[in-house]
Amino acid sequence: MNQPNPTSPAYPDLEFYGSRQFLDWLVEEKISLACTTYQTSRLILIGANPEGRFSGFERLFDRAMGLFATPERLYMSAKSQLWQLNNILSPGQLYNGYDKLYVPRIGHTTGDLDIHDVALNSAGEVIFISTLLNCLATLSERHSCAPLWKPKFISKIVTEDRCHLNGLAVVDGQPRFVTACSRSDIIDGWRSSRRDGGVVIDVPSNEIVCAGLSMPHSPRFYHGKLWLHNSGTGFFGYADLQTGKFEPVTFCPGYLRGLTFCQDYAIVGLSKPRGDKSFSGLALDEELIAKNAEPWCGLMAIELSTGNIAGWLRFEGIIKELYDVQVIPGVSRPMALGFQDDEIERRLTFDTSRLLSERASAGAVGASTGTSPLPTIKEVEQKNRLTPEEIESWYYRTLQVLRDGKLDEAFQEYRQMAATCNYFAAYVQLGNICLMREELPEAIDYYRQTIEREPRHYQAWHNMGVALQKQEKTAEAIACYRKAIEFYPNYTEAHDSLGIALVYLDRLDEARIVLERCLELNSQSTLVFSFLFRLRRLVADWRNHETNLERLYSLTAEQLSQGKVTDIVPFDSLSFFGDPRAQLVIACSHASAVSRRVEKQRKSLNFTHSRSREGRLRIGYVSADFHNHATSHLMLGLFGLHAREEFEIFTYSLGKDDDSFYRKRIISDSEHFRDLAEESAAECAKRIHADGIDILVDLKGYTRDSRFEIFALRPAPIQVSYLGYPGTMGADFIDYIISDATVTPPASAEYFTEKLVILPHSYQVNDSQQPVDAAPVSRTEWGLPEKGVVFASFNQTYKIEPQIFDIWMRVLQAVEGSALWLYADKEETKQNLRREAAARGVAASRLIFAGFLPKSRHLARLKLADLALDTYYYNGHTTASDALWVGVPVLTCPGQTFASRVAASLLSAVGLPELIVGDLREYERLAVRLGKNAGELRQLKDKLAGNRLTYPLFDTRRFVGNLEKAYQAMWEIYAAGGKPQMIAVREE
Repeated sequence: MNQPNPTSPAYPDLEFYGSRQFLDWLVEEKISLACTTYQTSRLILIGANPEGRFSGFERLFDRAMGLFATPERLYMSAKSQLWQLNNILSPGQLYNGYDKLYVPRIGHTTGDLDIHDVALNSAGEVIFISTLLNCLATLSERHSCAPLWKPKFISKIVTEDRCHLNGLAVVDGQPRFVTACSRSDIIDGWRSSRRDGGVVIDVPSNEIVCAGLSMPHSPRFYHGKLWLHNSGTGFFGYADLQTGKFEPVTFCPGYLRGLTFCQDYAIVGLSKPRGDKSFSGLALDEELIAKNAEPWCGLMAIELSTGNIAGWLRFEGIIKELYDVQVIPGVSRPMALGFQDDEIERRLTFDTSRLLSERASAGAVGASTGTSPLPTIKEVEQKNRLTPEEIESWYYRTLQVLRDGKLDEAFQEYRQMAATCNYFAAYVQLGNICLMREELPEAIDYYRQTIEREPRHYQAWHNMGVALQKQEKTAEAIACYRKAIEFYPNYTEAHDSLGIALVYLDRLDEARIVLERCLELNSQSTLVFSFLFRLRRLVADWRNHETNLERLYSLTAEQLSQGKVTDIVPFDSLSFFGDPRAQLVIACSHASAVSRRVEKQRKSLNFTHSRSREGRLRIGYVSADFHNHATSHLMLGLFGLHAREEFEIFTYSLGKDDDSFYRKRIISDSEHFRDLAEESAAECAKRIHADGIDILVDLKGYTRDSRFEIFALRPAPIQVSYLGYPGTMGADFIDYIISDATVTPPASAEYFTEKLVILPHSYQVNDSQQPVDAAPVSRTEWGLPEKGVVFASFNQTYKIEPQIFDIWMRVLQAVEGSALWLYADKEETKQNLRREAAARGVAASRLIFAGFLPKSRHLARLKLADLALDTYYYNGHTTASDALWVGVPVLTCPGQTFASRVAASLLSAVGLPELIVGDLREYERLAVRLGKNAGELRQLKDKLAGNRLTYPLFDTRRFVGNLEKAYQAMWEIYAAGGKPQMIAVREE
């Protein structure tokens, strides 16, 4: 891509393009790259912009060559100078959308020493290779340089390039290895040894440790190996220091110079050979001919374990050669000031710590927790002799500790930094660590302390919003997200979080605007695309539905192939994809991420469990829905019916207290009710473990307000998924899923990481005491036709797919005078469904919409329906059992997944298998037949009325007895030392 420099300097634009994998890798690792080209005298900075595209920035420095990066500085050799460029932005601060701004602060005039590789030693001194002098050198206040070492075959320090010494590898802060193109001791003598005269020299011993190389460059010691380029052959590899041989790893189509590393990848620089005597006659030419390849200039990321090319970036136009490349960690988009325009004259910053008035009042502001005033950075410098650069270096060293997953160690380092330096960026990381630990009040407090010190810190505002939203303080969270966007308008994460929060508050119009803006900022965001797709499904906006669904499936498959956590959440996969294998792999990707997130905490807590017990079996139910919610509607009778002589029942509430009848009933029916809504995942897990729970039951799964981290910490020996999530959790820390033979037939076991617990009837518990409002209801009251069949579907709109809606409309066309009664409380949803009906030739007036009502009143009006039409990929669950409870038959067509077979399970358990059809054609035919045959429909209703209280579906006591048998079987397997295994519960 051609990416113009934003300051429009008077030299040709930087032209480059790269692979999507390379860009994604920069974004995921949050790194950027700096590289130099002495051929066109440029320092080039490569990153990613907020729009999800490459960001390229360049500045002119005469014959830019050797490069070395620290967290806050760049050191770069030029024709006659060695430059130190300092970053002048604080963490979280932006300048014109860039998060690092390097300014040339110190230029040491060396003269033309032909400086190649540059590094720092453990004392912080600049060391470098002077190719002209054939030596390793450092800076001198009085002279061009101070030579430190030369190869023993070089007779004297002289301004003659004899061996073409070029590369330097530092080990433990000391120069250890250098590369040279030959062992010549005469001027320009190295040229005759270009093909195989290259060597690697061990600096301390001054012995050659690898020979026979062709113009070697860029030695770097990483992960216990000395990596380098055998540039004349085109191979990147490493020196085997035991055998003295070069071991090639990957061939690259270019002359290799420049090498750096990130995680398990090497980033190498490629150049086009010039075609002069220096580059002609090399094995590289032969390799290129053999591979029918042309040389090119750019960067490649090489996976060290395989040697595979993981991504690439290619320069075009005038840039044909590179010399060096460095990783800049923790930076998304860097820039630098140069000398070609007046920006360097206008960009002024000030260190106010020396002002007497500032020092007199420094520390007047204490932490928001009421602690004593903290010293200023300047005072710490005087006390501890730390410079601002050293403090920032300390910050970034600790950041790497944090990235390595060492949360406790990083927390202690940042806490010390905050206490001794009052460094605001440390407070951000303290907040982030607390957020990762689910210590939400502490996280919020640290973010507030950050904002007191740096009010425009957009990341602190955003992350504080995340913590507040986890506390269900969504309105406050939205205010924080808006602040983050105010200070960084193109902050995609804040736009995304804001959109999700608005959906949470049911402000769908606002949410869509925000998310569409987010997609404009990053058109490649699968996360935003999937969320927008979900939002459109919520309001039945099916425009481009199939195209978008195919794209979503393709993007998800690509993420899975790359080993990423999918942006589509498992819950959405239930209604988007009717493929059980897709649902499995998506769930596994998210479960693995949860497990990794809490791995260190799990090891620290180190819960142990006994295979023996005293007294009753302790069952713990965990949910955020112990209030007026569909889960509580179904489970209400369960808790009080457990056999108390054998089972001790604990309920752990993670959600709000709505003071409802449901909440109060669950509290009264539980022997132990724990309100853990404000507790972190670790504190919840400690409480559960302290209670000695034998079997812990997750009633949430991947649904809203889930706290799956609790289960990942393994507070109980047996952990079970039930009811809240109709699919596999994909987690190795969930042992069982409670189901039945209909929702999980034996052939489906391969799509579950849990062992199946097969209950004898339906897996779904139902409350046999659900009240139905006794007040009379009439069709007129609800806008229904007095005559004619009323088909109904009270499922959430996101469960309705265009495919099933097509069938419903054909049914309406075939059954004269019929109407379709749907649940929709948003005007946009109603308008969209009416538009879709009209497009299928059905008058919009034949769609009747119902809104929210209290449960008992809703059940009363539901009796007015004649036949409930089920959705396909994601059936009605509570809504289907509601219909059966009030005597309305349900027609269903089972799919291939748990979520698509629930209605069939309910119908089997209530004795109406004739309403379970084998395919959608039969579904449509039966709906039409029943709509036209009032007598047959009446018979079904009479049969349901007779079965309702005699068949197992609504026999809560019978269900609880079977569930208890399942619990007993789980425990017996565990107590005997066995691993979880499939359990089939049988009634006596």
